[in-house]
Amino acid sequence: MATLFLAIGLLILIMVNIILGSMKGFLNKSFDWDKCRKGIYKNGIIFICLTLVYLAGYLNQDIIAIEVGELKVNLMQATYYTILASYLYYAADVIKKISKNLKSGTINAEKPPDIK
Repeated sequence: MATLFLAIGLLILIMVNIILGSMKGFLNKSFDWDKCRKGIYKNGIIFICLTLVYLAGYLNQDIIAIEVGELKVNLMQATYYTILASYLYYAADVIKKISKNLKSGTINAEKPPDIK
């Protein structure tokens, strides 16, 4: 169940990443619908792939995917670690975009009026 919750969290992070990436285009009035659509398709494809890999791991939990020395990792564990690595990557990217947006000033701001 932890793998499922982690996958749902990953999908949420990907959606936030798409929204943060689109925000700059909206503010600059240079929003690209094709780029946004591709991001949404990517999110959908990742969701389908994660669901299928999770299902394969759930149905065949006894299959050893990786064996290094005495450490044996089955398909469910390998799926969990893959999703965890993806989660950490997207979390770092989202945090980087949020901090960049917080540090930046207004985008395309007109010159303020002179005060006399």
